[in-house]
Amino acid sequence: MWLSEHKEALFGASGLALTLSGWAQWQNRTIPCPLDPMLRNACLRTRKASLRLYYASLVFFTVGGFFAFIAPLLG
Repeated sequence: MWLSEHKEALFGASGLALTLSGWAQWQNRTIPCPLDPMLRNACLRTRKASLRLYYASLVFFTVGGFFAFIAPLLG
């Protein structure tokens, strides 16, 4: 009940968090990984996993926004 009453603030805060996260992803995309091969591979794997998780979060945010704000107007 509380979530549906405050969905604007909830989506605003999550949108801000996703925006800041996207900015951090963009800023750190070219930071060099360590020279040690094992650490470098771990760094690259973590970077890819982080980007995938960010994209999945954007999809969930978009789908949630659709069902919270647009779908009620269509039905």
